[in-house]
Amino acid sequence: MGPSSSYNIKHFEEIDSTNSYLLDNLDKYADKQVVIAQKQIGGRGRLDRKWASDKIGNLYMSILLKPSQINNRARNNLINITQYMSVCICKVLESFDLSPSIKWPNDVLIANKKISGILSEVRFKSENYSGLVLGVGVNLNLSQSDLNQIDQPATSLNMFTEESVDAMSFAQALLNEFFIKYETFINEGFLSIKEDYTKRNNFLNKKVIIKLPNKNEVGVITNINADGTLTMRKDTDEDIIVNMGDLIC
Repeated sequence: MGPSSSYNIKHFEEIDSTNSYLLDNLDKYADKQVVIAQKQIGGRGRLDRKWASDKIGNLYMSILLKPSQINNRARNNLINITQYMSVCICKVLESFDLSPSIKWPNDVLIANKKISGILSEVRFKSENYSGLVLGVGVNLNLSQSDLNQIDQPATSLNMFTEESVDAMSFAQALLNEFFIKYETFINEGFLSIKEDYTKRNNFLNKKVIIKLPNKNEVGVITNINADGTLTMRKDTDEDIIVNMGDLIC
C-alpha cells in the first residue's frame, strides 16, 4: 500500500480549528485521519499563540495519529513528531527550488521569515494513550499586506513562485512525504531524521536567546542531541540542555 492510500481526508470550508476538531472527535476517527480546512477562525500555534488562518488558499491541516503498537519507546519518539514534520515541509518546499531552514524546534523559514508553524497535542484516557493530533499551517497564498499584519517576519510560498499555489496539491505532496518514513520515525525516533534536521538548521554554532517562562538563557548552541534537544554553552562556559522555550537567533 503506497503512502497516498494510507490516509483519509475530511474537508471543511470553515472550522474553528482543525486540531480542536480532531481532539474533540478522537474516538470517531481512525489512525491517519486528516482534516483540512479552507479557513480557520480559531487557529493556534505553539505557546498558545494565535495562528492567522482566516485567508483562503493556504494550508490548514491536522493529522490524527494512533500508532497501533504504542509502547513507551514509540510514545517517547512522538515527542519529536513536530521536528519530523518540519523536515518533511522543508523537503516539499525544496521541490520548488527553495532553500528553507528550521528554527528549533520546528519553525520552517525561508530567507529568515516564517512560512510554517506546527503544533502537536496529545490526549490520554486514564493513563492510556488515546492519540496525537499534529497540526500544520503553511502560508501558500498570502499578499504582502496580509504578511505585514503578522506579528513576526513572515513569508508565503507564492512570493517565490510568483503565481498562486494549489493548496491541495501541496497538502498531498506533504502527506506523502510524511507517511513515507513515518513508521521508521515511530520506531527509531529523532535519530532517523537527525542528519536531515541538522543540515537544515539555522541556529547551530550561533549565539541565541532561549526565552523561558521565568527567565532567558543566552549562549551558543553547540550541538543538536540524539533526542532533539540542544546543548548550549553559556558565557560562563557552563553547558546546559535546552528542551523547551522559544529560540531567538
